[in-house]
Amino acid sequence: MTSAELSGQRDMFGKSAQVSESIDLSSSPPILLGLLTGQHFQSISGKFEYHGEFIEMDISQHGRVHVKTTGQLVDLSMPERVLLASDAVNKTVKTYSQWTNRPPSSKYPPAEFFSNMLERLSDQDVEVRFSTDQIFKKYAEKRAEDFEEYTRTIRDV
Repeated sequence: MTSAELSGQRDMFGKSAQVSESIDLSSSPPILLGLLTGQHFQSISGKFEYHGEFIEMDISQHGRVHVKTTGQLVDLSMPERVLLASDAVNKTVKTYSQWTNRPPSSKYPPAEFFSNMLERLSDQDVEVRFSTDQIFKKYAEKRAEDFEEYTRTIRDV
């Protein structure tokens, strides 16, 4: 993942956050802090390996998928690009459909996911000065789990 845009209710960090051309989006403080405050992805971008080719795609919350003609796609003929891009979009839609039908316990992240975010921020000397209880409670509820049970396996919540 190389770029993302988040938005949500206005808080001490603002109403939205955007990171572009990141080397490691999963360690980006603006993204991690936004997710920990309850913001949601509006779009994500990244390079995805598909059938041995790297395809760069932008995926919007509103269902728009844009396959970019970059990297290895540049060297392919137009029909090959169209077929590969179309197949990659179909795979993305199929994966999303499969996710929507999963049970809550495997559809939403476990508490360790958020605990790992806090650790990545700490490793970068970013101090979290707000309570993360709300995000843990929200996802415990989404997973149909008791808050205490949900957070039992992690420390320092």
